[in-house]
Amino acid sequence: MFNHIEKLENLRALLLLQPAIQEFQQTYKSTSMIYKIPPGIFSKLKHLQVLNLSGFPIIDLPSSIGETKELRYLDLSYTLIELLPVTICLLSNLETLKLRGCVRLVRLPEGIIKLTSLLHLDLNILSQLSLLPKGIGKLTALETLSAFLVDKEYGRRINELGYMNNLEGSLCISQLERVSNSSEAKEAALSHKKHLKRLELRWSAPRLSRKKNQELEYEVLDNLCPPSSIEDLEISGYGGLIFPNWIGDSKVLHMLLA
Repeated sequence: MFNHIEKLENLRALLLLQPAIQEFQQTYKSTSMIYKIPPGIFSKLKHLQVLNLSGFPIIDLPSSIGETKELRYLDLSYTLIELLPVTICLLSNLETLKLRGCVRLVRLPEGIIKLTSLLHLDLNILSQLSLLPKGIGKLTALETLSAFLVDKEYGRRINELGYMNNLEGSLCISQLERVSNSSEAKEAALSHKKHLKRLELRWSAPRLSRKKNQELEYEVLDNLCPPSSIEDLEISGYGGLIFPNWIGDSKVLHMLLA
């Protein structure tokens, strides 16, 4: 099949869909499943703008993907891919990257922060990743980011959220026990994210192990006052003794404290 596709050098969109593949297999009396993409195919499809490989059991993406400089939409959802090639970081026009359901994916390439045109990073961060790329706050155009994993390392702290004011929809901020001081939480500038509708603030570590940090947790939560656009707020694992005043003044339509 790819022998036919690679001849279409001016191809703008390639969507591999199961029914179409089955029809091709019947026509050419082929029963093979797509497990591997030919290494050099994207060197011949340099004008691709849309690529959908979702649902196929491919385990990697050829490094030649970096030659599709016009690519704007890449869907690898529900594949068996474990790592993205570093050349994906050359796709300066990429706006949407879909990785939801990639159960073997262990991390994102650090160079992904070069994709400053990226609007939608669609994956279940909490169940797929243990760390976000260092310096992810440089992706200020991002609108879709399901969760932010707080870490103590520079470039992965909560203040990376500071200039990501285009985020919309739902956001979970997890591992808040890793916030070192309340000023970092303030620098996250949640109140500036006017397009968010749902927000979850999550402390993940057992509360007993954080008993001595009760005052810090209060100060962190106090500095995470959400924008007025929030309709649904969930706070889980919080270990402070009292809640900040903004919770009493909140206009949030639905609040869950756990």
